[in-house]
Amino acid sequence: MSPKTVVLLLFCAVSFVLGVLTIALPTQLAGIVEGASIVITTFFTFLWYRFDSNERGYPRSVFLNIAIVAFSIIGFPYYLFRSRGFKRGFVALLLSIGFLLGTVVLSALGGVIAALALGY
Repeated sequence: MSPKTVVLLLFCAVSFVLGVLTIALPTQLAGIVEGASIVITTFFTFLWYRFDSNERGYPRSVFLNIAIVAFSIIGFPYYLFRSRGFKRGFVALLLSIGFLLGTVVLSALGGVIAALALGY
């Protein structure tokens, strides 16, 4: 299994767990869970980008690294288009959006299962 695949699977698992924690923990801790989810999403995005750029032999600049972390909504699509060209970059962007939506569904599923388990 490639490192990129491991990162994506871990991201899915963590998304599910964060959904569970959102429901299982007291309301006062919801902000902490949301903050953690932002940090974790950024971490997994950067890690995947790092493995992908190594695999493709695409040079990572300091500015692109910062853009991936601080301005992911711009930096990540930019990287996909630059590293793959327009057609494959567009397909990769659509797949990335689909994956992100899938993690949202996993998080919601975790929340629903936690709510059912706790009798809410």
